[in-house]
Amino acid sequence: MDMNTGLNMAAVIASNSVYVGGNWGFVSNVNEDYERIYACMMNNDNPKYSVVEVSNGLLVFCDTNYLYQAVSQVEVLSPDITNKVKIRASSELAKLQQLLMSIKNKNCKYGTKVEDFIEYDIALYCCNSMNKIRLNGKEYPAFSLTVMEACREILKLGAVIPIYVNMGDSFKNIKDMKSNDDVDKIMSALEISNTLTGAFLTIRVKA
Repeated sequence: MDMNTGLNMAAVIASNSVYVGGNWGFVSNVNEDYERIYACMMNNDNPKYSVVEVSNGLLVFCDTNYLYQAVSQVEVLSPDITNKVKIRASSELAKLQQLLMSIKNKNCKYGTKVEDFIEYDIALYCCNSMNKIRLNGKEYPAFSLTVMEACREILKLGAVIPIYVNMGDSFKNIKDMKSNDDVDKIMSALEISNTLTGAFLTIRVKA
């Protein structure tokens, strides 16, 4: 198989995130071509893209330069769009900080009571500019941030109040995360939205 096949596929999958300064996209495991896409992308060894298997599909990353060149062949990207790569993290982190402050102050409207905890679903790797993703009639906060970017910010709040992060088979206090294996488990536990516009990270705080 051509080494560029997976890379070209990655560029198509990640193309929508260009407009928010991202380089990621999703493949749901309910996609009728999922097995073919999975085999193609997992069996290629091209350093310009990477794939993470999450709870219900694939999270795909494409080399930013290649991605923007590929999209530019289809349409002209304005300077405003290309500039979003530079400002994405800082602007999105500011929005996440507001959400985390509302969780700390116990006035966040997005929580759900689960046993002795309040659970919050936060969509990361968002591909739209609305900062909201609707699922089953309910809106969830969404951010064009990576897991590492979001967790660094969540860790700051975790120094003030205990915050537990979904690891797939359990929830773990974010202060106790010490290794790349923990990050890999968080990534694997992400849940892709039905709209393919983000992947949910679940956190809990004491009620």
